[in-house]
Amino acid sequence: MKKKKHKQRKKHKSNPTLQWGRAFLLALLILWIFKSGFFDLYLVSSRSMSATIQKGDFIIGNKLAVGPRLPITPLSIPFTHQKWLGFQPYSKIVQLPYWRIPGYDTVSRGDILIFNYPNESHYPIDQRTFFIKRCVALPGDELTIKEKKLFVNGEKTEFEGAELQFEYSIEIDHDLFEQIEGHSNINFPEKFDGKFSLNITEQQAEKLKSQKGVKSVRKTGSDRYQNTGLTFPSSPDLQWTKDNFGPLKIPAENRKVKLDQRTFELYSSTIRDHENHDIERIDDQYYIDGKEREYYTFEHNYYFILGDNRDNSSDSRYWGFLPESHIVAITSRILFSVNEEGVNWQRTLKSLTK
Repeated sequence: MKKKKHKQRKKHKSNPTLQWGRAFLLALLILWIFKSGFFDLYLVSSRSMSATIQKGDFIIGNKLAVGPRLPITPLSIPFTHQKWLGFQPYSKIVQLPYWRIPGYDTVSRGDILIFNYPNESHYPIDQRTFFIKRCVALPGDELTIKEKKLFVNGEKTEFEGAELQFEYSIEIDHDLFEQIEGHSNINFPEKFDGKFSLNITEQQAEKLKSQKGVKSVRKTGSDRYQNTGLTFPSSPDLQWTKDNFGPLKIPAENRKVKLDQRTFELYSSTIRDHENHDIERIDDQYYIDGKEREYYTFEHNYYFILGDNRDNSSDSRYWGFLPESHIVAITSRILFSVNEEGVNWQRTLKSLTK
């Protein structure tokens, strides 16, 4: 009998470096998908949302709630934004139109949003700077600010969990000044007259009034800010300030407005910059893309955004409406926080809604 010869297959030795490389690339891909479509982490670098959100907080951005926005600049290096090693890490050759996978929720008044800053037209939308502010008015709402108080659709509006800060003028006596000089974050002038300004909450202001050596604590008013050119829509005909603003109707998709002098001042920049239509006024006649029009119908939804640090925030009072296309995520929780002394454990996993 002939013996059958069994061919022995050679065992290929696996390359550990190659295996680790594949595992690393797979992990990066999973992380990129998670960051792009589910949740992301953002470091707060300003005080515009104080005292609710503080500088040094790392907040969780929920993209599933509003729906993940598909990349507008798909030719970009993952995990980079705007600049990387001094270079532009994306290409403008291919820019996709705005499109969003439907989320399980919609934006509500009071939601804290992470979004791309609308006034950076030199960047594609998804490469613009991330801002974090509170949504205070929805598409179709009418907003008014009277002596720093917010009214939406005629009703005074406050939000649960919001720790609002305002600028206060404080006067102290000389003895108290000598005690706190050099032991606080307040930058006193060389010739100090006992008066200085602080951005604090109303509760902190009331507590400060009872302190020995404090002569007065007074919330600053809008009389200090009469330069109407600073606020949106930069019209001398509208005597609006950051403390007295509106009434202003927020544009909504399919909402029709009659074109006149007032609506031209309020909405022309939005139509031009975010609806991508040319708008002109010639001899009291209005032209959209060169054609005379009596009405304009908005194609997209917009929101009005405020910082909780009301006297120290770059928000919709200055740059106008937030387009829906610029919204990235909703946040409702701080993951952890760091300051000069290290991790601030008291703010770890803190809820922003209560």
